[in-house]
Amino acid sequence: MKLGRPSGDGENRRSTRGPRASPPKNRVPRQTKTRSWPKTTATPSFYSQLEERRRQKASAEEDMYIGPPPMDRMLVDCLLVIPGKHMLPQGLDYPTAFQDVCRTNKVWITRLESEPNIIHIRSETMLQLQNGLAAVNRAIRDMRLGNEHQSPRFIIQGFTRAARDNARITLVLNARPFIANAAQSPNNQNVFPEPTLSDLCADIGSSFETLRVVESRLKMSVRFGQFIVRAKKRGLTDQISYDDFLGLMKMYPRRGGALFEPRNSNPQLARLAVERLANAEIGLCQSPQEVEYSCTLELVAKDGIVHMGVASEPAGRLRLLDANWETKEHSPRLNWTVSAPDMKFDWNLKVQACTIATDVPVHLRGLLRCVNIKLESDLDSALRRFEFPIIRLQPATVAKETVEVTRLKISAVLPVQDTMYVVRVTVTRAWMGFNSDVQPEDTWEVDFYGLHWDETMNYVSTEDRRKDWGQDFANIWPGEEPDVSVRIRRFLQTIFRIQHVLDGLE
Repeated sequence: MKLGRPSGDGENRRSTRGPRASPPKNRVPRQTKTRSWPKTTATPSFYSQLEERRRQKASAEEDMYIGPPPMDRMLVDCLLVIPGKHMLPQGLDYPTAFQDVCRTNKVWITRLESEPNIIHIRSETMLQLQNGLAAVNRAIRDMRLGNEHQSPRFIIQGFTRAARDNARITLVLNARPFIANAAQSPNNQNVFPEPTLSDLCADIGSSFETLRVVESRLKMSVRFGQFIVRAKKRGLTDQISYDDFLGLMKMYPRRGGALFEPRNSNPQLARLAVERLANAEIGLCQSPQEVEYSCTLELVAKDGIVHMGVASEPAGRLRLLDANWETKEHSPRLNWTVSAPDMKFDWNLKVQACTIATDVPVHLRGLLRCVNIKLESDLDSALRRFEFPIIRLQPATVAKETVEVTRLKISAVLPVQDTMYVVRVTVTRAWMGFNSDVQPEDTWEVDFYGLHWDETMNYVSTEDRRKDWGQDFANIWPGEEPDVSVRIRRFLQTIFRIQHVLDGLE
């Protein structure tokens, strides 16, 4: 007995003739509408509403101190007179100069255009007035320090290879001062010029205090190069004593006549410098396997520099990475040049204010499409040999007016053992203008910096909006020693050790 579906009317009835064939139809795909769910906004909780009202009320109370004081209140006031209208600090005329002071201390601050050197401070209580007056004085001091560009310093490094009293320094214009009869480089690289070391340790703390109020981004580095003399007193011969040289070094910050040149000739020495710095017997930097190489392209304009990294693609071709736009202040905030006539290299400590952005100016952005760069061999192997890629710059009308120098750089970064510092050896190939058909100039440079400096030196305190470098600037000079002066001393000793290694290059 077979069981089947019960027959009946409707859709359950089946025909014994099978399904009826229907004529083909051109079916139109059904258009489905995308279901859009209604947007819902979460209702703020009761506590979040209270917090928002409290925040708005506090903000409104703080904003009431911006602008002229109310006429219907009993206020105590005082006048702060800045002596000399011509000595007003830059930034005093900014509308926001004292806004934070007003909000924080609950004071009203006004100035008259006819008397710009008189600051009128008012408040409801004497305590708030005293706090506001102290805050205004601090703000004016910060303005002065922020506007102050310290004059360059020229320092003589203590001699370790010649007796100071008997030394005769050869001083020729447009050249580096040196001691012709200086002793050969000692094998002990831990021989340091103690007087210079102690003086610099003491000076760094006081000089860096003025940098905390600089609002711009700060970059610091130590560069090794040549101290070049451009002028000297009349009557001085080419052979001078230490005292005569000391008198010139004191004159140069006021009158000029000397400069520091970080670019060195003989770029063939760059590979030898990397080998010696990474030598395990010297014990300064980590092993050669830890050295990192990179290649960058720079377009130097009148008002800034375009930086672009160079990377290799899987097919072996080269490409330019995202560009950055860097602008620098004309004068460094700190600029110390240390001359070492008894050695082959001088050095310079520089702190400069700058801005770095990813938004490249339009007139320079178009030039990036005019750069063709290639390399026949592997990029990593070529960089280790300081072998430059082939670059072709297509002519562009705008480049003649905007690009002053085109630079291709290969850098080797060597970590210093047991520290957060690195040594960078760079070979630069430079073309004048935006033209790869002209003869380039090859130079090499050595600089020394902390990997942590870029972040640490630009950390700003939320309380006083100054740069916060920790107690005694301990964050700039990391180390296990509790005494920061000991850390600074080790930092300077590392500079002298690098100088010693470079002095042995032949």
